[in-house]
Amino acid sequence: MIRILSIILPFLLFAINDAWGITTQIGSPWAAATINDAINDASDGDIIELTGSGTATWTATITIPNTKGLTFQVENGTNTPKDSANFPITATSNQDPIIQVNLENDNSVTRISGFKFQNTISSNNGAIHIAGRGTGPDGFGGFRIDNNYFEDIQLPHANLSGTITVKASTGVMYGVIDNNTLHDSSYTDGYAIAIWEAWKCGGCNWSYAGDDSWSRTFEYGGVDFVFIEDNLIENVSRYTRHYIVAQSAARYVARYNDFRSYVSNGGNDNEPTEAHGLCLCSNTGQGARGREIYNNNYEGDELGIPINLRGGHWIISGNSMQEIGNGTTPIRFREYRAFTAERCTSTCDAVSGWVPHVTDDSDYPLPQQVSNTFVWGNTKSGTSAVGAYHDTGGVQSSYLQQGRDYFNSDDLADAITDGLDAGYAPYTTLIHLGGSVL
Repeated sequence: MIRILSIILPFLLFAINDAWGITTQIGSPWAAATINDAINDASDGDIIELTGSGTATWTATITIPNTKGLTFQVENGTNTPKDSANFPITATSNQDPIIQVNLENDNSVTRISGFKFQNTISSNNGAIHIAGRGTGPDGFGGFRIDNNYFEDIQLPHANLSGTITVKASTGVMYGVIDNNTLHDSSYTDGYAIAIWEAWKCGGCNWSYAGDDSWSRTFEYGGVDFVFIEDNLIENVSRYTRHYIVAQSAARYVARYNDFRSYVSNGGNDNEPTEAHGLCLCSNTGQGARGREIYNNNYEGDELGIPINLRGGHWIISGNSMQEIGNGTTPIRFREYRAFTAERCTSTCDAVSGWVPHVTDDSDYPLPQQVSNTFVWGNTKSGTSAVGAYHDTGGVQSSYLQQGRDYFNSDDLADAITDGLDAGYAPYTTLIHLGGSVL
């Protein structure tokens, strides 16, 4: 129930929502200064809601400080279902980022919902940039980005960031990105969604970025990950290198997404789901920590390698590759330190046992290489079973072996026989599998 207060100012309408705190409604022209003033005046758990229809042109970044968790949304804005989406307000901005979300422990969940973002900027930080730390008041996640539409956001070379960038910079941070459409949102070296877990690093050499993620508990089926689900990510007229990229010990779960690729970049085909390994640690920190990629759909005649992983621990199951495009290995693992030529940082002071290049098997296992990884139930064109492979250049076959480091299992029961924890079950507290929503 909403009780409307008798306080009406130009562009502002204040209301009280008994369940979630105070709702502040803002009408046209939705100026950035008005929105930021409302955010600054709000308390933890409040809602800032834009009403009406039209185009909002922002000349300043919308900033949610780390002193509060808020919902910032458009009234009646939704991307569910995607074939009948409704976006009353289109947001355009020349700012980098368009929205900056700063999280802190114990705050309410911060939610961004119901927007259509549209216009191209030379962006390093994309449309929504999330930084800080926070797991929400109940430990189920500190943020939710849902029911938005992103179109033509970034120009080339976006500094390894995404249209949506999640960067745990001061502590543990996780949440959910769901029910969005990213349509031609990034370009060339920019990414659609970039996940970083750079903590711990502040003030240290960049090679230490990701230390905390690699040292704390890693559990298949747990909550301690960024969940990316029910999104449509597509390139129709602009090439995007990766739709999801994981760097600096990032952890993510990608499930129930629709990935479509129809544009190449001079033969460099799109690789939708990707994870960096431990290689260029002086620039990008430590390798991806891993997690789960399941029940996604991949299609398009310019798909390269749908799942391309260079480090960490993974479950890959139930994915459908309708078309493989020009790629020959739909699920591929790589180890750059074992390539034919040296490609990695010469020193990496943060990692014990670091070697930048190997020519034999004497350094097995390499720190943070692909291991403890299980693959089953993936199909091509709905029928043919698809297993995982590894790149064979250099001496990679000494470090990546099917049946030792990764397993092509027949099903979940077989994966458990191969070594997967017998108690594994997908996490259920978010959107799917009977769970609740943040």
